[in-house]
Amino acid sequence: MHQYFACGVTQPQLLEFLWDIGVSISSGELSNLITKGHESFHQEKDDLLAQYQDVHFLSEKAWKAFMNDIGLTGSRNRQRASEAMLYGSLISHGFNLVTFSDGAGQFNVFAHAQCWVHAARPMEKVIPVNRQQVNAQYWCLSWFWNIYRDLKAFRESPSGEKAAEIRVAFKSLIQTQTGCSGLQEALAGLAVIEQELLMVLDNPGTASS
Repeated sequence: MHQYFACGVTQPQLLEFLWDIGVSISSGELSNLITKGHESFHQEKDDLLAQYQDVHFLSEKAWKAFMNDIGLTGSRNRQRASEAMLYGSLISHGFNLVTFSDGAGQFNVFAHAQCWVHAARPMEKVIPVNRQQVNAQYWCLSWFWNIYRDLKAFRESPSGEKAAEIRVAFKSLIQTQTGCSGLQEALAGLAVIEQELLMVLDNPGTASS
């Protein structure tokens, strides 16, 4: 939990680390540990913010005076608080905030969408050792980019039926057995970031790349 939320270590990196030290865990199990059963943490966060939710600042000077009044010191802490205040203002004014990145931990905030170009690289970097693995790599990459093209078409003309078809296709891809350990690891990595790659299905306004 600390590595993911405080240090910005991505789920694929955590999964690889756990495998390297001999921990038998699936990508789905890791995702559940990180994302589920954290109600007490969310409640604590909400309680801390609730007392200031109706406070408004009319100038930068007023905001800095407020930070001084509550004893918030240190340039990094003040920077984080200022960023949170600005984001909170955007949200309260109706902006739908979605971050889009290559998976770097510092950008994994709010609704987070991932770049398909970067997501494909683990599959592209696999070095096949025989004709069967060459074909498997080609097949997986072709399927991956076909799903991406379907996503772009969905964004232009959204429908519930098309969204369901795309989700089924993605599930089938990440659950396929290729006979190549490198490809299986790459597909496991896609499973970890499935929601972030398919963000456009829930929010058609999300950019894709």
